[in-house]
Amino acid sequence: MGEMAESERFILQKLRVARRRLALTEAVASLRLCLPLGLGLCVAGWTIAWLIGLPPTPLNLLPLGLPSIVFLYKLLRSIPLDETARRLDSFFDLEERLSTAYELVEGRIESSLKELMLRDASEQLSRVDLRKLKPSLPKPALISLIFLPALALLWLLPQRLPSPEEK
Repeated sequence: MGEMAESERFILQKLRVARRRLALTEAVASLRLCLPLGLGLCVAGWTIAWLIGLPPTPLNLLPLGLPSIVFLYKLLRSIPLDETARRLDSFFDLEERLSTAYELVEGRIESSLKELMLRDASEQLSRVDLRKLKPSLPKPALISLIFLPALALLWLLPQRLPSPEEK
């Protein structure tokens, strides 16, 4: 009975560590999309202010807060342990051992082989190196937002400059 409790404690402890690691990787991955978006919005704000003749203000830097907000949300949000177990199963090819073990620990399912399944899951989990969890950086679909204000500026610049007749 003591060994089974030890397996349960080990699984829960590793899942909590993995949950923090997954939150960090998601937060870092979110910067790849949010940082260009925030910069694009800043450029757009400056461009619009310049085109209508307003001086740039510190408010134009407000969109740079977007990456910080998303980063902190992703970092501080608590990923449920069952989701963490499923993601670890998938990432490390554990064939649902960990998610099943977590459900056994939580009492969601009952099995006469509970002790063996928990021991097997804890052995598999002890071989896993959580440092291999790195952010998967998706291709940012909205990266073009940085270039849209620049294109708009190039298109509108001739309209903003005085014509030769006005000189």
